[in-house]
Amino acid sequence: MEKMMFNEEQIAFALRQVETGTSVDEICTNLGITQTTFDDWKKKYGGLSVSDLRRLMHLETEVPRLGKLVSRLMVVAWLAIIIVSIYAVRVVLQS
Repeated sequence: MEKMMFNEEQIAFALRQVETGTSVDEICTNLGITQTTFDDWKKKYGGLSVSDLRRLMHLETEVPRLGKLVSRLMVVAWLAIIIVSIYAVRVVLQS
């Protein structure tokens, strides 16, 4: 996922500008974004406060990181099971 070039305050400010009567085209031109980007922001972040928006964006970056961590831990656990199994087989064969 590519890094966003707008912070939470800028996105929230852009969404609030529509409520004050600024046209979406003017907002998009000023920010250098497309209408599609603005619509995506509105659909995804509309109605959120800046603090809620900040928390949501933090979670969006944290979830993939934690997923990778869980995957790595699962690999380590499987390796541990394999090593213990091999050791148990050797012990049984030596007896």
